[in-house]
Amino acid sequence: ELRNITKIVKRFILSYPEISFTYQSDDKIVYKFNSTSLDKRIIQLFGNSYADNIISIDSQDGDSKISGYIGTLNLVQKRRGNQYLFLNGRFIINESISNSIRNCYDSILQRGEFPFFVLFLELNPSAFDINVHPTKIEARFSEKWNIINFINNNIKKELKKILKVLPDINFTSKIDSVDSDLKLDLGLSTNLDLKAEDGISSKFNDFNDNGDFKIEKAIDRINEYENESGGSIVKDNQIWQIHNKYLVTEINSGLLVIDQHVAHERVLYEKVKKAFNSSPLPSQSTLFPKTIKFDAEDYSKFLDIVPFLEKIGYKMREFGNNSIIIEGVPSDIKWGNEEDIINDVLDRYIEHDKLSSSYLDYIAATYSCKAAVKAGDFLEEEERKKLIDNLFATENPYYCPHGRPIVISIKTDELDKRFERK
Repeated sequence: ELRNITKIVKRFILSYPEISFTYQSDDKIVYKFNSTSLDKRIIQLFGNSYADNIISIDSQDGDSKISGYIGTLNLVQKRRGNQYLFLNGRFIINESISNSIRNCYDSILQRGEFPFFVLFLELNPSAFDINVHPTKIEARFSEKWNIINFINNNIKKELKKILKVLPDINFTSKIDSVDSDLKLDLGLSTNLDLKAEDGISSKFNDFNDNGDFKIEKAIDRINEYENESGGSIVKDNQIWQIHNKYLVTEINSGLLVIDQHVAHERVLYEKVKKAFNSSPLPSQSTLFPKTIKFDAEDYSKFLDIVPFLEKIGYKMREFGNNSIIIEGVPSDIKWGNEEDIINDVLDRYIEHDKLSSSYLDYIAATYSCKAAVKAGDFLEEEERKKLIDNLFATENPYYCPHGRPIVISIKTDELDKRFERK
């Protein structure tokens, strides 16, 4: 119920920035804001990162007026939250208007992404009916498409200033100083597994001691591939790396080509899936602990997914005021990616509000994609061999978690045809 109440209070806080608000639960202050302007209220509620990333909308056409703020691409999220539409001061939900606003960003948004907006629509009361739902949270418009066009035209006019909405490219991450004496309050483990290792090679070692990833199983899987492809891998043969992207080796029937990124994705994906049902993955301590602050509503949701983040190697503790400190991160991921994974899996959870097997698949797939070696990463000969061994020890070495092919073979007779050999 606290989540539902917080959601309603946020709407009032945004719709009346000229009013001061204090909102507390169990003697703990959740929000305490002084009266201010709408842009300052947005910053109060969502954080300082919004200061330079909101664009003003203010236009009038007869009895119709639209005002408020839309977000740049830096504020895009993979869920529908943080979209607020007020009709004559009352918060409403209207799918047609929300979808049309999203369509204004269509050429610069990826699928499954949603823009931020806080917009106030003022219309003649005769232009709509607010009594179509008992909660009066929906409205029926007499000239819906004219209203949608009016909103869209004004948003598109601002989005044409494209340089203002392009996302930032951050080459460095902010380092937050923390007090080492702060105590853990979430009931999370504070024991750090200090297993930080340099380089890419450490990413391929974890399977060697894992009973479910035996080399014997890899050989069985390779034999399966031999039977399906009509050839066998030439044992102890050299493995070449092409453009630091593809691994190529000889098989009896021709050549085997492996995409190194999606191959490592598959290996890590199955590793995470196993960790959900057994011991957590290794963690490495962060050189500079990272502080992440959440909105109060989002923070209550974040607590639901903490156990799963711990399973993949995160170590964190509460920092007060809806914040956490990350002290340990999965040993596979690169420095600086830790916050991206948390935000991605939290957005997905808030969007669907369900801890299901498909959601756990999403966590595993998101983590494996972020942590896997990338196209352009150089691998030593031994690393290439370990990656191929680990790939063929997985349950499904042929497709990555997102459905992309991992392995292709080029048969000798295909090469003969290309070179016009008879």
